[in-house]
Amino acid sequence: MTMIRTPGQRVSRLRLVDSNTLRAEEGSHLCIVDVAAGPAGKHTRTLSVSVAPHATLTVVSIIPPEFSASVHFVQHGAVEAGGGIHWWNAVFGGMNVQHELISEVTGEGGESTINWLFLARAEQHYNLHVKNLFHAPHGKGEVAMKGVACGRARVGCHGAIVIGEDGDGTSTHLTQHILMLDASAKVDAVPALEIKTNDVKARHSATVTKVSADDLFYMGSRGISLEEARRLCVEGFLAALIDRLPVASLRDELYTMIHGSCEQSTIG
Repeated sequence: MTMIRTPGQRVSRLRLVDSNTLRAEEGSHLCIVDVAAGPAGKHTRTLSVSVAPHATLTVVSIIPPEFSASVHFVQHGAVEAGGGIHWWNAVFGGMNVQHELISEVTGEGGESTINWLFLARAEQHYNLHVKNLFHAPHGKGEVAMKGVACGRARVGCHGAIVIGEDGDGTSTHLTQHILMLDASAKVDAVPALEIKTNDVKARHSATVTKVSADDLFYMGSRGISLEEARRLCVEGFLAALIDRLPVASLRDELYTMIHGSCEQSTIG
């Protein structure tokens, strides 16, 4: 796991509770990067983080294209008063991925944002679950899930926002946007809202878009090969979310992974 200073960070203080549990101390501002690695087979990974008052923590978790194992990955985060946690999950590898994230705002004015990218190819199977929970007043944050499914990939994309009885004044939203590059891919996008109090702002939306043969034919008529057209579709679709990542070197790394995935095969 790597720690990175980003522009605007004043102090980086991270307490390692154990190998899978981290705490950002009060007033700290930092970014950690976790990249999956390991031999073929089945793996179980867990990561639990907590953010003290008025601290901010950015967590970037990447399952890279070369990761070929099956994995069950469980993440949990808790944010105290005035703190903020910003999750960035990128799933580009793994044959069978069960990935679950629960992020909780437990203190007044806390923020929890979740950005989730994925590219599922060939026979890959991704089952992605996220919950953003607000247990205290005046919380904020969003969930944005965006990904591409191609070949015979199967993706379950489940997102939920839960605002508890003490979550008055919360402002949050959930979006799920998925691009199907092949008719043989299967996608299930399931958004959910659960609101147990009044005086909140909450919304959700989900879309599944298909690339048609006409779209690819049009690109071909402009001299673009089929492989290049498909790569451009993938990069263009994911770019809006990738470009929000505040660390330039990590943005470049994600684009390199996508480009490499497209070169390894026809991403089908």
